[in-house]
Amino acid sequence: MKSAGAAAVLAFILGLFGIMGIGHMYVGKLTRGFIILAAGIILIAVIAVTIVLGVAAPILWAVTLICGIALILLLIWQTYDAYRLANEYNSSIHRSGRPAW
Repeated sequence: MKSAGAAAVLAFILGLFGIMGIGHMYVGKLTRGFIILAAGIILIAVIAVTIVLGVAAPILWAVTLICGIALILLLIWQTYDAYRLANEYNSSIHRSGRPAW
């Protein structure tokens, strides 16, 4: 059994520190977790680079804003998805006695 609350807390709290996808890894979705982790790192890197370079280029500020919004949306989605997957995992255990994946 996997705790849906633990999956959501791991996903959200660590996601706030830029370490996304841990909730997915907790429920056994390692590939998805690593993809989310990579996406979060890439977004943070793009934000950092555009902030440093964006002093003289207003278009880079737009890129920073878009990536910032995408990062927030990724944080929210991955928290919900980790919670949902933990519940799906537990439901599969209850129905069939085996995990869904």
